Amino acid sequence: MIHNRLFTGVAALAVAACMPSASQKARVAEKPVTPRAEMAEAFEPCTWGEVSGAGLVLYSYACGPERSSKRLVVDESLPGFAVESTDQGGHPTRETVIQMFFRSADDPVDAIATSIGAVSPALEGDSCALVPAGVLNPRPEDGRLRYIWAPTGEMKTRWEASKEEGQAMPPPCGPLGVQHSGAITFEILEDDPTKVIAVTWNKEAQIFDPSTIRSTEPAAR
Repeated sequence: MIHNRLFTGVAALAVAACMPSASQKARVAEKPVTPRAEMAEAFEPCTWGEVSGAGLVLYSYACGPERSSKRLVVDESLPGFAVESTDQGGHPTRETVIQMFFRSADDPVDAIATSIGAVSPALEGDSCALVPAGVLNPRPEDGRLRYIWAPTGEMKTRWEASKEEGQAMPPPCGPLGVQHSGAITFEILEDDPTKVIAVTWNKEAQIFDPSTIRSTEPAAR
């Protein structure tokens, strides 16, 4: 009987030793993140990889001098990220493309409206609100719920009329609001609902993939 117990214990240890740990399972389950086809074509021969900072991590290309040294860089002051490059004269240029806002996880998404309005105010003292992006969602196939910072009331009517009639009108909700070209969307991070990110989308293939954005410190579930 003692020998049987000893054998059973040794066998159990052997099985346990062969079983992968939780971290090993995670590494096996995690598939490599590959760029979308249009990105790979547009940014040949730039390098694809992770970029992290300001509490976020995502995938982007980084290009050498032959492609204006274009790359995604961290801007802790936003907090968020910017695309940095050099123009034909070699002068550095920078465009903010990701900006992060904070809320309590139990609050509605429009709890950040005051914070957005502070950096992207409405024209002429009118009001703007976060509304579902709907047809303005640039990447509906990834299943993420996105919002836009859009005008309300009379300003909304004027904005929609100006687009239909091709009239000149400044963006009604500032630099993070609806624009004449391109799109800026807001979304709650799935792995940390205290973070809401504003993402600038370009009409052409862009250097980073917004669908890969996640928190470096996911909220406890």
